[in-house]
Amino acid sequence: MENTKPLSGADPGAEMSENKFKDDTARSSENSKTLGVAYTCSSWTKRKLSRKEIIGDFLKRSDEESAKFVAELGPSQAQLNVEYGSEEREKVDIFSPVAADKDAPVFMFIHGGYWQIKEMCKDNSSLMGGPLIKNGAVLVTVGHTLAPERTLHEIVEQVKKAVVFVAKRFPETRGIFISGHSAGGHLSAMMLSVDWSSLLEGSKNLVKGILPISAVFDVRPLTKTYINEPLLLTESSASSVSPLLLVDAIPTCNLGVKVHILVAEYDPPVHQTQAQDYSKLLAASGLDVEMMTLPGRDHFEEIMELPDENCPFQKVFLRAMGLTS
Repeated sequence: MENTKPLSGADPGAEMSENKFKDDTARSSENSKTLGVAYTCSSWTKRKLSRKEIIGDFLKRSDEESAKFVAELGPSQAQLNVEYGSEEREKVDIFSPVAADKDAPVFMFIHGGYWQIKEMCKDNSSLMGGPLIKNGAVLVTVGHTLAPERTLHEIVEQVKKAVVFVAKRFPETRGIFISGHSAGGHLSAMMLSVDWSSLLEGSKNLVKGILPISAVFDVRPLTKTYINEPLLLTESSASSVSPLLLVDAIPTCNLGVKVHILVAEYDPPVHQTQAQDYSKLLAASGLDVEMMTLPGRDHFEEIMELPDENCPFQKVFLRAMGLTS
């Protein structure tokens, strides 16, 4: 007769618990991988390129187009590496028209890279500057410290500091318009939650527009992905830096800010869904919101079109600042 008793020292309950733990861990790992793919922007392109080739092409073209823009400016038009803080990457580049109006609008742009990729920086983020300068705007590209050297909360604080710096440098501007791509889009949206009236005492609110491009508006899902490894976000800390969850707390001074939410047709579906949800919440709170989807383009192609004045997103920038009808 078969012996059904446990072997000496064996615990069936412990063995079952261990097996369940292994199964749960495997499922959790698989879910994390699936979620990671959902937020890996290079996975959703329709181009027949590998993810590595897509990123490499984006960085190469960003470097080349930004360098070309700077090279075509006059000697007095570019002020590079202007410090707004004491840390190495707390710097901005400022690009101005030859004879800028005193009240010229200021367009601030924050680079992407999931707050951690060092190859993405202010230095290769000025490629959209040609049409802006030509039409009378000042362009400011913003650098910030990366994770894990700084937390996402601290990075948000750095961008706030950069906006205050720019506002004080251009006190007569008719408006500051804050944009950014991907993670930079998230940071631009976070600026909608800042009470500028307390930071710029005695000054009118100079922030007139927020223009996030393919942004992450809910950071919480990233806590379960590889993206969070240098960020070290918890569910709670991610909630406090998620624009989607902060709409009810938008300060009164920002209720008149126009928000332009921009996405690409071949952005990750999660980006598109978050953009739609954020747009609806802002509109329900009484803000003036416009959403645009760029057809036939992916997360990276949408940026590479910005040197063209006829690019739909570039037209939105110029119209938002009142430089075109």
